[in-house]
Amino acid sequence: MAALHFYHGVMNSGKTIDLLKMHHNNQINGHYTVLLSPSCDSRSGSGRIKSRIGVSQPSIAVSVDDDIVSIVQNIIDRGTKVHSVLIDEAQFFTRAQVIQMTDVVDELGIPVIAFGLRSDAFGNLFEGSQALMEFADKLKEIGVRCFCGAKAVMNMRFDEHGNRIREGKSIDVGGEEKYRSACRKHWKSINHIEECTVHKSTDEAVLV
Repeated sequence: MAALHFYHGVMNSGKTIDLLKMHHNNQINGHYTVLLSPSCDSRSGSGRIKSRIGVSQPSIAVSVDDDIVSIVQNIIDRGTKVHSVLIDEAQFFTRAQVIQMTDVVDELGIPVIAFGLRSDAFGNLFEGSQALMEFADKLKEIGVRCFCGAKAVMNMRFDEHGNRIREGKSIDVGGEEKYRSACRKHWKSINHIEECTVHKSTDEAVLV
């Protein structure tokens, strides 16, 4: 039975590579997958999903005004049997578009698997992520470790000088030069990106 899935994790947890692996497995089995990505994420060019290890695939760039049901229905109307819809950076989609994702599942009978962040660098839920946590049939966390070894559950943003940014706009697209993931304890205390590392003393890990 079709369902809406939300795979969420912090920065650098491997969400995009998991999506691309899922797409690759579908291709091997002869299943057509619709790949969607937000148009606001142009790091690899609009309409392309790319992981940090370099693997990429073209996608349909979706703006805040686009209707996801119409996008999928148009593909079906052209004679293509759609096996599933995979969505990258799902946190950037609107609440209305998340409801459209449920319509793809409920009305078209097609599974939708969305990958994205849960919260921004200030600990606040993104609009899309909040809606997905409310409407998704299945939630799965993609785990990764903080530099200290604890579970990373938060995201941190830094400026061009490596200083921690603790307020500002929720959406500010960037990669490892701007973001780090951390446990809640270090999310509270880190002030500079150079602190995001450890060295071993005789009996414990301590901040550099």
